[in-house]
Amino acid sequence: MLNPSFKFCVAMTLTIALGGCSGGGDGGSSSGGGGSSDENTTPATPVENFTFNIDNSVTEETTEFFVTQIKNEVGSSITVLNEIPNFFDNNQVPILYKMCGFENAYYSPAERGITFCHELGELAYSLFRENALNAEFSEQDAHSYGFNNAIRMTDFVIFHEIGHALDDIRDDIGIGGNFESVADAIAVVLSVQTGQPNNAVSGAYFFNNLPSTNSLFDEHGNNADRTGDIMCWVTGSSSNAAAAFPNWVAGFNQSGRDCVGEYQSQLQFVTDILPGLGSVRPVASIRAKSHTSTVNVEFLYRSVEGMASGYFSAN
Repeated sequence: MLNPSFKFCVAMTLTIALGGCSGGGDGGSSSGGGGSSDENTTPATPVENFTFNIDNSVTEETTEFFVTQIKNEVGSSITVLNEIPNFFDNNQVPILYKMCGFENAYYSPAERGITFCHELGELAYSLFRENALNAEFSEQDAHSYGFNNAIRMTDFVIFHEIGHALDDIRDDIGIGGNFESVADAIAVVLSVQTGQPNNAVSGAYFFNNLPSTNSLFDEHGNNADRTGDIMCWVTGSSSNAAAAFPNWVAGFNQSGRDCVGEYQSQLQFVTDILPGLGSVRPVASIRAKSHTSTVNVEFLYRSVEGMASGYFSAN
C-alpha cells in the first residue's frame, strides 16, 4: 500500500498526445492516349514511434501529482525517442501505464505494445522508501526519495521493454543468446544517450534489492548479475559516471572487466540499429523542472556505492 499522499482522484484517462497517423493516396491512372497519373499525391506520413497513455485505473486511484509526474518524466522521454526516425520500421508501439493486479512490466508481441504495471512502481516506492527510513530520513523525505526513484526505475524498465519491442519488430537486430541482457544494455544506452543515467542507477538499485531468486529456469539473469552489468555499463559510459561510483569502478577493475569497452560495444550495437540516437535532445531540455532534490541523488549514489562494497567482497 502506498503512502496516503499517493492517493488521489482524477476521474479521466490522461492521454499524452504523442501519437501520429499514416496516410496517403493512390495515384490515379487513365487509359488511352494522353492520360497522366496524379503525381502530386502526398506521401504517407511516418507514424511516430510511440504513444503513451495512463489508464483510468491509475487516474482514479492515485493522486493528481503522481499522474503529472509520470506524464512529465515518462512522457518527456517518449517525446525525445519519437525524434528518432523509423524506430520500428514505420510501426507504432503504444505504451500503457495501468493497474494490473500484479507486479510486472512486459512487451506483448501479439499486441505490439508495452504495459507497465503500477504495482511494480508501488513495489519500487516501498523499497526505496524503506531504504531512506533505515537511514533515518524523515517520513516526508523518505516519501520523496521513494517517489523519485520509483519514477526513474519506471523509465528504465520501459526502456528495457522497448528493447524487446525492437527485437520483435525489427528483423535486422541479429543477436543470438539471451535477449534479456541485451534489453538491459539497450535500456542503459537509451538512458545515457538521453541524458538520464540516473534512471539506470535507480534500476540497478531496485534489481539488487529484490529477493534473490535462482535464475536457472528463468530467462532473466539473477538480480546481482543484472545489477553488475547495469553499473558496469553506466560507469563505463563517461568519466563523470566513473568518478561518481569509485567502489564499483575499483571492483570491476579488480575482476578484470573493461566497462568502458563494454559500454562502447553496447553503444555501437544500439546506434547501428538507431542511427538517429546520437542527435536526440537531452530529456532535461524539454522536461518540466525536476522534482528530484540534490540530497536524493546524493543518497542514491551513497546507497549504490554501499552495494558495491558488499557485492565485490562477497565474490
